[in-house]
Amino acid sequence: MGNDFASEYAIALFDLALEKQKVDVINDELKICVKAYLDNKTFIKLLSHPQFDKEHKKGIIKDTFKSIERILLHFFYVLIENDRIADIKFINEGFTKLFNDYNNVLSVIAKTSIPLTDEQIEALKGKLSKKYRHKIEVNNVIDPSVIGGMLLIINNQVFDYTIKNQFQSLKSHILKHT
Repeated sequence: MGNDFASEYAIALFDLALEKQKVDVINDELKICVKAYLDNKTFIKLLSHPQFDKEHKKGIIKDTFKSIERILLHFFYVLIENDRIADIKFINEGFTKLFNDYNNVLSVIAKTSIPLTDEQIEALKGKLSKKYRHKIEVNNVIDPSVIGGMLLIINNQVFDYTIKNQFQSLKSHILKHT
């Protein structure tokens, strides 16, 4: 699916959630539903199988997510009707960006070789919050290729504070001055 379609669906859902004053609820429930969808291969197969009719797929959604907000339930029905349910990951990403912009939240990816402690995450949030003057949301991604230190991704900018990068910088500095 193209990003234009995902963006249109995300904007439509966000605008409706805003209008109904349900932005926080929709954001929370959408994350839970998307995670459930993406984590369950059988669920993905059922909802994308061409031999199941759309009404059957809507029934699966209704039975699976019994207590979700009606706005979100009907949004999923629209995705099924338009054969876009498989693109929910991209729609969720677009919705999350709109939600974060609306709430003045800056999403940061922190790649490390081992999980950050709660104290480290709070310290990182504090420093970045002062620098960027936004609320900070940190997503700690474990990446074994990061030998030590941290790689931060903020607004599509990469800040490399890894040991590997520091060694490369030191090597370049030594070679330049010999």
